Amino acid sequence: MRRQALLEGDRGVIYEALIAEAALLTQRGGPAAQREQLRHLYNVVENKPRVHLRVLPGSSPRAGSALHNAITLIKPYDDDRGRAVYLENRNRGGELISEGPELEAYVQSLDELWLDIGSKEDTLKLIQHHIDQIKG
Repeated sequence: MRRQALLEGDRGVIYEALIAEAALLTQRGGPAAQREQLRHLYNVVENKPRVHLRVLPGSSPRAGSALHNAITLIKPYDDDRGRAVYLENRNRGGELISEGPELEAYVQSLDELWLDIGSKEDTLKLIQHHIDQIKG
């Protein structure tokens, strides 16, 4: 709840997230839980102006081409200095990369993925489509 509070109000942080469409299909806890999770995502996209969450469609030419499956780019507002990439590794913690050519490769990978996403409205339609497909 404290992390969610960081996204509220005019002084909230700017948060950008890119989710692969395949993640919307992953069901944990049954259809009702999945539907509620997707509705929450829809609400965040629709109502939080400082949150820019987009879905990379499975039909995208770059779908599945990220250099890592869970990348977080951390950067100061409007500045390339101080950037870092956090790679979340399943069952082993994570790795922070803060300089060098490896950092640049991950940043470029993220930049290329952002080229294939649609608008906020496209993301809302895609999430709604997946909500409508849930049976039960």
